[in-house]
Amino acid sequence: FNERTEHLLNVGILHQRAQDYSSARHYYQRAQNRLESDSLSTAARAELRSRSYLVQADLLLEKTLNTSFDRNELAQARGFANRARSHSTPGTERFARISSVLSESLGYLGAFEKASRLNAEVRRYAQANSTPRLHALSLLKLGVLNIQTRNWERADSSLTTALALAEDLGALDSQRRILRARGRLYELQERWADAEDAYRNAISIVEEYRESLTASQWSMTAFAQWRDVH
Repeated sequence: FNERTEHLLNVGILHQRAQDYSSARHYYQRAQNRLESDSLSTAARAELRSRSYLVQADLLLEKTLNTSFDRNELAQARGFANRARSHSTPGTERFARISSVLSESLGYLGAFEKASRLNAEVRRYAQANSTPRLHALSLLKLGVLNIQTRNWERADSSLTTALALAEDLGALDSQRRILRARGRLYELQERWADAEDAYRNAISIVEEYRESLTASQWSMTAFAQWRDVH
């Protein structure tokens, strides 16, 4: 049963990376419904709940970058992240990843001090435990936090460092997210040519995902090829 739930979450992640947010939400909700109805051990249910709540929070926050700010959805993202943390073990990479998502939601809701503190905790964890993908994610979230507080120079610096790290890792989804954040940053600064260039590069990665979806017909082999750990 848990393999079927994992599969639904994985398919949802593929749709999200292709920026098909409606389909991603559909698969995440199917996974959530199945999770609540399946007979699972306590440990397995906690693990899947943690991951399910995390991806749902992440989806709502990703949509925020290219839609109008919806405080209800941002509050939902914060709620999902808090629930994910309650089903995760402190001191683990999963817990740190959830904290990173929670920090972003808090920043959008104006709780900048707490958001900054959480982000710093995640960056310390990533450096202490040699988890470069998580480090790239934490720098992306730091860049977004600096965008939220309109600190353009620091935002640009964080996103530039995050992108270089993601490129070294070959982490395509991280690159896509960072490029979209840079596009948003440059838009806010009215640096239209730079914004267009960032968005164009992000779209090229999205097209790779979409081609992969068509070619693979949702094979789990394709998922393994593209997956950044959630």
